[in-house]
Amino acid sequence: MKTNFFLLLSLSILFTSCRNRLGEGPVERAGRGVDNAVNWVGYGVRRTGEGIQLATR
Repeated sequence: MKTNFFLLLSLSILFTSCRNRLGEGPVERAGRGVDNAVNWVGYGVRRTGEGIQLATR
């Protein structure tokens, strides 16, 4: 019973210490970078499509 208590206590301390209190961690920053890259690619595809449409007129 004591072993379970100490295991639970140590895990709870570990999990609470891993939280980033400054806002975002490396995974969120990487995800935001991927989102920005995908948005820029979409913007480029749209501009290219508009250019092709203008060229065919």
